[in-house]
Amino acid sequence: MLIQSRNTAARFATDPAMRRAAAEVIAALHRLPRSTAAHIASPLVPGNGSLISPDGRSAIVTFNVIGSNATQAVLPALKAVASVQATNPQLRIREVGDASISRVANATIGRDFRKAETTSLPITLILLLLVFGALIAAGIPLLLAATAVISAISLASVVGQWLPVGQSTSEVILIIGMAVGVDYSLFYLRREREEGGRGARAWPRRCALPLPPRGARS
Repeated sequence: MLIQSRNTAARFATDPAMRRAAAEVIAALHRLPRSTAAHIASPLVPGNGSLISPDGRSAIVTFNVIGSNATQAVLPALKAVASVQATNPQLRIREVGDASISRVANATIGRDFRKAETTSLPITLILLLLVFGALIAAGIPLLLAATAVISAISLASVVGQWLPVGQSTSEVILIIGMAVGVDYSLFYLRREREEGGRGARAWPRRCALPLPPRGARS
Protein backbone atom coordinates (compact mmCIF):
# COMPACT_ATOMS: atom_id res chain seq x y z
CA MET A 1 0.00 0.00 0.00
CA LEU A 2 1.63 3.22 -1.23
CA ILE A 3 1.44 6.51 0.65
CA GLN A 4 2.83 9.50 -1.22
CA SER A 5 2.38 13.24 -0.95
CA ARG A 6 1.35 15.24 -4.00
CA ASN A 7 3.74 17.91 -2.75
CA THR A 8 7.15 16.98 -4.13
CA ALA A 9 8.85 18.78 -1.26
CA ALA A 10 7.13 16.72 1.44
CA ARG A 11 9.06 13.96 3.22
CA PHE A 12 7.56 11.07 5.17
CA ALA A 13 9.84 11.57 8.15
CA THR A 14 8.70 15.15 8.71
CA ASP A 15 5.30 15.46 7.04
CA PRO A 16 2.52 15.03 9.63
CA ALA A 17 -0.16 14.37 7.02
CA MET A 18 1.71 11.40 5.55
CA ARG A 19 2.44 9.91 8.95
CA ARG A 20 -1.16 10.43 10.07
CA ALA A 21 -2.43 8.73 6.89
CA ALA A 22 -0.06 5.82 7.48
CA ALA A 23 -1.40 5.44 11.01
CA GLU A 24 -4.99 5.53 9.70
CA VAL A 25 -4.23 2.90 7.10
CA ILE A 26 -2.56 0.60 9.62
CA ALA A 27 -5.42 1.03 12.10
CA ALA A 28 -7.94 0.23 9.35
CA LEU A 29 -6.03 -2.90 8.38
CA HIS A 30 -5.85 -4.08 12.00
CA ARG A 31 -9.65 -3.84 12.22
CA LEU A 32 -10.05 -6.20 9.28
CA PRO A 33 -10.22 -10.01 9.55
CA ARG A 34 -6.92 -11.82 9.55
CA SER A 35 -7.81 -13.48 6.23
CA THR A 36 -7.84 -10.01 4.66
CA ALA A 37 -4.80 -8.42 6.31
CA ALA A 38 -2.11 -10.44 8.07
CA HIS A 39 1.56 -9.74 8.83
CA ILE A 40 1.12 -5.96 8.62
CA ALA A 41 4.42 -4.05 8.37
CA SER A 42 4.42 -0.32 9.19
CA PRO A 43 6.92 2.35 8.09
CA LEU A 44 6.25 4.11 11.40
CA VAL A 45 7.97 1.33 13.36
CA PRO A 46 11.71 1.89 13.98
CA GLY A 47 13.80 -0.53 11.98
CA ASN A 48 11.43 -0.57 9.00
CA GLY A 49 13.36 2.01 7.05
CA SER A 50 13.26 -0.21 3.97
CA LEU A 51 9.55 0.65 3.68
CA ILE A 52 10.46 4.29 2.99
CA SER A 53 11.83 5.34 -0.38
CA PRO A 54 15.43 6.67 -0.51
CA ASP A 55 14.23 10.19 -1.31
CA GLY A 56 11.73 10.06 1.58
CA ARG A 57 8.73 11.04 -0.60
CA SER A 58 6.97 7.69 -0.45
CA ALA A 59 6.26 4.97 2.07
CA ILE A 60 4.56 1.61 1.82
CA VAL A 61 2.55 -0.53 4.22
CA THR A 62 2.77 -4.24 3.44
CA PHE A 63 0.37 -6.99 4.43
CA ASN A 64 -0.63 -10.46 3.27
CA VAL A 65 -4.01 -11.71 2.10
CA ILE A 66 -4.29 -15.29 3.32
CA GLY A 67 -7.96 -16.00 2.60
CA SER A 68 -8.85 -19.02 0.50
CA ASN A 69 -10.41 -16.71 -2.10
CA ALA A 70 -7.91 -13.86 -2.25
CA THR A 71 -9.79 -11.83 -4.85
CA GLN A 72 -12.79 -11.64 -2.50
CA ALA A 73 -10.80 -11.40 0.73
CA VAL A 74 -8.94 -8.30 -0.47
CA LEU A 75 -12.16 -6.31 -0.99
CA PRO A 76 -12.34 -4.92 2.60
CA ALA A 77 -8.74 -3.73 2.28
CA LEU A 78 -9.57 -1.91 -0.95
CA LYS A 79 -12.51 -0.22 0.75
CA ALA A 80 -10.29 0.79 3.66
CA VAL A 81 -7.78 2.36 1.27
CA ALA A 82 -10.55 4.25 -0.53
CA SER A 83 -11.85 5.56 2.80
CA VAL A 84 -8.44 6.84 3.90
CA GLN A 85 -7.84 8.35 0.45
CA ALA A 86 -11.15 10.21 0.66
CA THR A 87 -10.15 11.85 3.95
CA ASN A 88 -6.65 12.73 2.70
CA PRO A 89 -7.07 14.19 -0.80
CA GLN A 90 -3.66 15.89 -0.60
CA LEU A 91 -2.02 12.45 -0.58
CA ARG A 92 -1.82 9.60 -3.07
CA ILE A 93 -2.83 6.35 -1.38
CA ARG A 94 -2.95 3.24 -3.52
CA GLU A 95 -3.09 -0.49 -2.89
CA VAL A 96 -1.65 -3.08 -5.26
CA GLY A 97 -0.77 -6.75 -5.06
CA ASP A 98 -1.51 -10.13 -6.54
CA ALA A 99 -5.01 -10.32 -5.07
CA SER A 100 -6.13 -6.83 -6.11
CA ILE A 101 -4.60 -7.18 -9.60
CA SER A 102 -6.38 -10.50 -10.06
CA ARG A 103 -9.65 -8.93 -8.93
CA VAL A 104 -9.37 -6.10 -11.45
CA ALA A 105 -8.30 -8.47 -14.22
CA ASN A 106 -11.18 -10.87 -13.52
CA ALA A 107 -13.67 -8.00 -13.48
CA THR A 108 -12.34 -6.66 -16.79
CA ILE A 109 -12.37 -10.08 -18.44
CA GLY A 110 -15.86 -10.82 -17.14
CA ARG A 111 -17.16 -7.48 -18.41
CA ASP A 112 -15.62 -8.08 -21.85
CA PHE A 113 -17.04 -11.60 -22.00
CA ARG A 114 -20.52 -10.37 -21.10
CA LYS A 115 -20.30 -7.75 -23.81
CA ALA A 116 -19.17 -10.39 -26.31
CA GLU A 117 -21.96 -12.67 -25.14
CA THR A 118 -24.62 -10.09 -25.96
CA THR A 119 -23.13 -9.05 -29.31
CA SER A 120 -21.78 -12.31 -30.74
CA LEU A 121 -25.15 -13.80 -31.75
CA PRO A 122 -26.56 -10.72 -33.56
CA ILE A 123 -23.27 -10.00 -35.36
CA THR A 124 -22.86 -13.65 -36.38
CA LEU A 125 -26.45 -13.77 -37.69
CA ILE A 126 -25.95 -10.58 -39.71
CA LEU A 127 -22.74 -11.91 -41.27
CA LEU A 128 -24.37 -15.23 -42.14
CA LEU A 129 -27.32 -13.40 -43.67
CA LEU A 130 -24.92 -11.49 -45.89
CA VAL A 131 -23.23 -14.75 -46.90
CA PHE A 132 -26.33 -16.90 -47.51
CA GLY A 133 -28.96 -14.29 -48.25
CA ALA A 134 -31.64 -16.33 -46.46
CA LEU A 135 -32.67 -16.41 -42.82
CA ILE A 136 -33.21 -20.18 -42.69
CA ALA A 137 -29.81 -20.95 -44.20
CA ALA A 138 -28.16 -18.48 -41.85
CA GLY A 139 -29.96 -19.92 -38.83
CA ILE A 140 -28.81 -23.52 -39.33
CA PRO A 141 -25.13 -22.89 -38.35
CA LEU A 142 -26.31 -20.84 -35.36
CA LEU A 143 -28.67 -23.61 -34.31
CA LEU A 144 -25.92 -26.23 -34.51
CA ALA A 145 -23.48 -24.02 -32.61
CA ALA A 146 -26.07 -23.16 -29.95
CA THR A 147 -26.84 -26.85 -29.44
CA ALA A 148 -23.16 -27.61 -28.92
CA VAL A 149 -22.74 -24.66 -26.53
CA ILE A 150 -25.72 -25.69 -24.40
CA SER A 151 -24.41 -29.25 -24.20
CA ALA A 152 -20.91 -28.09 -23.23
CA ILE A 153 -22.22 -25.73 -20.54
CA SER A 154 -24.38 -28.52 -19.12
CA LEU A 155 -21.39 -30.88 -18.96
CA ALA A 156 -19.26 -28.16 -17.33
CA SER A 157 -21.91 -27.59 -14.67
CA VAL A 158 -21.94 -31.32 -13.90
CA VAL A 159 -18.14 -31.43 -13.64
CA GLY A 160 -18.26 -28.29 -11.48
CA GLN A 161 -19.96 -30.27 -8.74
CA TRP A 162 -16.64 -32.00 -8.00
CA LEU A 163 -13.93 -29.87 -9.66
CA PRO A 164 -13.36 -26.08 -9.51
CA VAL A 165 -14.69 -24.24 -12.56
CA GLY A 166 -13.80 -20.62 -13.37
CA GLN A 167 -16.40 -17.87 -13.23
CA SER A 168 -16.00 -17.08 -16.94
CA THR A 169 -16.26 -20.69 -18.13
CA SER A 170 -19.72 -20.24 -19.63
CA GLU A 171 -18.68 -17.13 -21.55
CA VAL A 172 -15.56 -18.85 -22.90
CA ILE A 173 -17.62 -21.87 -23.98
CA LEU A 174 -20.09 -19.58 -25.74
CA ILE A 175 -17.46 -17.65 -27.68
CA ILE A 176 -15.38 -20.67 -28.68
CA GLY A 177 -18.45 -22.81 -29.34
CA MET A 178 -20.04 -20.23 -31.63
CA ALA A 179 -16.78 -19.73 -33.52
CA VAL A 180 -16.09 -23.44 -33.96
CA GLY A 181 -19.72 -24.34 -34.72
CA VAL A 182 -20.13 -21.73 -37.43
CA ASP A 183 -16.68 -22.47 -38.83
CA TYR A 184 -17.38 -26.20 -39.18
CA SER A 185 -20.78 -25.51 -40.71
CA LEU A 186 -19.22 -23.30 -43.36
CA PHE A 187 -16.47 -25.87 -43.90
CA TYR A 188 -19.08 -28.57 -44.49
CA LEU A 189 -20.99 -26.38 -46.97
CA ARG A 190 -17.78 -25.66 -48.86
CA ARG A 191 -16.97 -29.36 -49.12
CA GLU A 192 -20.55 -30.10 -50.17
CA ARG A 193 -20.28 -27.61 -53.01
CA GLU A 194 -16.87 -28.92 -54.05
CA GLU A 195 -18.13 -32.49 -54.09
CA GLY A 196 -21.33 -31.44 -55.81
CA GLY A 197 -19.29 -29.77 -58.52
CA ARG A 198 -17.57 -33.10 -59.16
CA GLY A 199 -20.88 -34.96 -59.31
CA ALA A 200 -20.67 -36.49 -55.84
CA ARG A 201 -22.06 -35.72 -52.40
CA ALA A 202 -19.83 -35.05 -49.43
CA TRP A 203 -22.27 -36.60 -46.94
CA PRO A 204 -24.03 -38.90 -46.72
CA ARG A 205 -22.46 -41.08 -49.40
CA ARG A 206 -24.85 -43.65 -50.80
CA CYS A 207 -23.44 -47.11 -50.87
CA ALA A 208 -24.78 -48.95 -53.95
CA LEU A 209 -24.46 -52.71 -53.46
CA PRO A 210 -24.22 -54.82 -56.64
CA LEU A 211 -27.33 -56.86 -57.36
CA PRO A 212 -26.90 -60.67 -57.39
CA PRO A 213 -27.02 -62.33 -60.80
CA ARG A 214 -30.42 -63.54 -61.95
CA GLY A 215 -31.17 -67.05 -60.72
CA ALA A 216 -28.52 -67.02 -57.97
CA ARG A 217 -29.43 -68.06 -54.43
CA SER A 218 -29.67 -65.29 -51.92
